[in-house]
Amino acid sequence: MWIKAFKAARAAADVSQDQLAPKINYSASTIAAVETGRRRPTMTLAVGADEALDTGGLLAEMLDLINKKQSPSWFASWRTVEDRAVKLRTYEPLLVPGLLQTEEYARAVFTGTGLYTPDGVEEQVSMRLDRQRLLTREKPPVFVAVVDEGALRRIVGDTVVQLEQLNYLLKLINERRHPSRGRRRGACRWRLRTPRGPFERRGAGGADVGQSADRGASRACLS
Repeated sequence: MWIKAFKAARAAADVSQDQLAPKINYSASTIAAVETGRRRPTMTLAVGADEALDTGGLLAEMLDLINKKQSPSWFASWRTVEDRAVKLRTYEPLLVPGLLQTEEYARAVFTGTGLYTPDGVEEQVSMRLDRQRLLTREKPPVFVAVVDEGALRRIVGDTVVQLEQLNYLLKLINERRHPSRGRRRGACRWRLRTPRGPFERRGAGGADVGQSADRGASRACLS
């Protein structure tokens, strides 16, 4: 249903895939993959298409409803609570919190469960990334995540995925320290307390995943 609406909106605006691509910062091949069902649409794409095709937010609204319906039954009610919350707190002993995961880290998490087909993994990753929009929206909730040291040292996927995830966390912290470099007014605030001494983990082939000489508590606190 969403693909049909997307195609209809593009046709009504008389915009080709090649013409739409630069307007929403996606390649024409990605748009083609979405329209043929080979790739799941993201909320970023839907919002961009709404603006470019002047649909009044229809595509984003439809995708949001679809994502909520496809969430696990136990999680559906939580998404509503999460959307309305003014403050969120979480403790994660094993993994980086979902709201802070990179795309590849989330993909590795869902793949590792063995519960999903490849298409199912992509659906779960897309929904997780869509959830993260609540941290960058206007008036985002206060988000406090206490992450155990083990979650930062544990290799998820491979060393490249883990390093990318750690760098992403550091990026969030740097944006908090230097708001003029990227963090817009009103966005979430972050703080990371790293383990005492060098923070490093060697993976396959002895590759370093990440390293920090900062001193602090044995937990990472992002708030």
